[in-house]
Amino acid sequence: MHHPQIPKYLNYFYIDTEQDRCFYLIRELVRGNSLANGVKKGWHPTEIQVKNIAIQILNILSYLHQLNPPIIHRDIKPENIILQPDCQVFLVDFGAVKDIYRQTMSLSGTFVGTIGYMPPEQLRGQAYYASDLYSLGATLLYLLTHRSPDELPQKRMKIDFRSCVKISPEFMNWLDVILEPIWEDRFQSATAALNVLSNNSEIIYSASSSVKYSHQKPEGSKVTLKKTSTSLIIDIPSPLGEKPEIALFIFMPFLLFFSYLYWYASVSYLLINPIIMWLFTSLIVTPFICYTFFYFYHITHVKIHQNQFFIN
Repeated sequence: MHHPQIPKYLNYFYIDTEQDRCFYLIRELVRGNSLANGVKKGWHPTEIQVKNIAIQILNILSYLHQLNPPIIHRDIKPENIILQPDCQVFLVDFGAVKDIYRQTMSLSGTFVGTIGYMPPEQLRGQAYYASDLYSLGATLLYLLTHRSPDELPQKRMKIDFRSCVKISPEFMNWLDVILEPIWEDRFQSATAALNVLSNNSEIIYSASSSVKYSHQKPEGSKVTLKKTSTSLIIDIPSPLGEKPEIALFIFMPFLLFFSYLYWYASVSYLLINPIIMWLFTSLIVTPFICYTFFYFYHITHVKIHQNQFFIN
């Protein structure tokens, strides 16, 4: 492994005993305090600081999960994340990976992880990419609440943390997905979770199941998605911005001025006063122009309710 936020592993060795084989890893020493020690000393991180830690860990997990073979940490918790003074974090203690190796050699089925931070599937001896994401979410809850996740209220086998934290709705929804008790309902990769947290994607709910997945949002897009328990609302803003009436007020004086010049040149040879003629036609043409302008440039509001679509 070669990642700037993972301590370098210098060597390894094992010792055979009468009962087992003990496997040891030797890594470089990383200076700093663990997140657990920081909280014990009274550190109360802000939402921005917690999100920054999450983004750094997700980048590390993206690297680990893309290795061949991929590495699942299996024991992400406050004690295993070192925070340095410059706010850079290190992910340490890959002892769970070592334990998996030992269990594979001995055909043992004992689970690996820490109660409160490991997802339900690890209790059954199973681990997926999404398992590390759950442990990260539980760690972030510890930073926000100063309480172990297993001490927080639960509802339908899921941590009911919403009443225990004061964070933005977007971050709350992100945590809600990453802490789903069923691994298929979480983000399926660290990259997908990172894209949503970095506002490069949005959370979409499948109409055929409860599985969540991320949808890549084009750079600079102003389209917004809002979900409720029964519907999905899509707002598509005007190509001229969210307030097309501003553009209308800017262009209308020029339009009226040039229309006056046109009518003056067209009817100057007639007995009809060009100003009167211009005012008369403006009263007819202006509403038509306004209607056409707003028809093409207003915000399109799409609401999808079960199998029905509403567009206005």
